[in-house]
Amino acid sequence: MKHVILFLAIFLASGSIAYAQSNANFISDGGFETGVSNFVTNQTGTSLSLTTVSPISGAQSLVFGITGYGDSILWYGPDMSGYTNKRSDLYMLSAHVKTTVTSSSEVSFCGVATYSDGTEAQNCVNVAGTIGDKGVLTLSIPLNNTKDISQIHVRFFQVGSQALQGVMVDDVVAT
Repeated sequence: MKHVILFLAIFLASGSIAYAQSNANFISDGGFETGVSNFVTNQTGTSLSLTTVSPISGAQSLVFGITGYGDSILWYGPDMSGYTNKRSDLYMLSAHVKTTVTSSSEVSFCGVATYSDGTEAQNCVNVAGTIGDKGVLTLSIPLNNTKDISQIHVRFFQVGSQALQGVMVDDVVAT
C-alpha cells in the first residue's frame, strides 16, 4: 500500500496564524491505479497513458512522451476559490520517476502555485533522460503567506531537443 505523509502549514484567511497539519494529497490517485488523475498533455506530439508493464509501484504507472523542447504534461489542481484557507507558507510535491528510453534531454519536474493576483511561486528539479530509476523527486516551494492562492499545478517538461519517450511516473503527492 502506498503511504506518503507530508505536512502543510495553513494560514487562516482571518490573518491570524494557525497551523494545521494535513496529509491530504490534492491529487486524488497519485498512484494511477484508477486513471491518469487529471494529468493532461499540453501540446500536439505529447502522449500520456497508463502502463501495466513493469510499473514503478502498484498495478500501473503513468507513462508519457514529449517531442519538443519546453513541451509538457500538466496537472491542474483544484480551484481554490471555494476553500476557506487559501494561504500557506509551503507547497510540497514528490513523484517517483523512471525513464525507459534514453534521451539526451532532461526531465524537469515542477511545482507551481498561482496567486490570485496572477503571480506565481515555482520550483523545479531536472534529472537526466538516460535510462534508469530516478528515485523520488521532492520539491519544497516557499510561498508568500500574505497572498491568496488561486491554483496549484504539477508540470513535467522536456529540457533539450531530443524527444523524451517512456517516462514513467508514480506515487505523485501534492500537499
